[in-house]
Amino acid sequence: MLVSLNLISPTFAFAEADNSAPSKDDYVVRYCVDPDWLPYEAIIDGRHTGISSDYLKLLTGYTELSFVLVPTSSWRQSLELLQQGKCELTPMLNQTLKRDEYLLFSDIFLNPPMYLSHSKANHFYKALNILVSERLLSLKTIV
Repeated sequence: MLVSLNLISPTFAFAEADNSAPSKDDYVVRYCVDPDWLPYEAIIDGRHTGISSDYLKLLTGYTELSFVLVPTSSWRQSLELLQQGKCELTPMLNQTLKRDEYLLFSDIFLNPPMYLSHSKANHFYKALNILVSERLLSLKTIV
């Protein structure tokens, strides 16, 4: 699993530069998260929480940026708002070729281990090559 800080293409995120001095609004970044992906990130009682929240707090302390959460009710909605340019950033996301079409990805800053889960009724898989003939479940919006 690759988890990285991701910026939407600048053509969606920022207006054309002019010669005037930057305003306070120039440093506001609207962002979306997966509202149900703890411990990485979530929206609980309207507030962003989790590891990605901690990263954004650190970035706020090191930069002049101010991050404003755009609340969503699902990860699918967050992805749609990113594609539409209504969110300029998502702090944690797996990079894919499709997402490369509308997002710019930073270097990876978190690379947690991947685990394979299975029901107790099935035998324990000791090697991934055993899974060749098995049916696996993958959520459509998650890599």
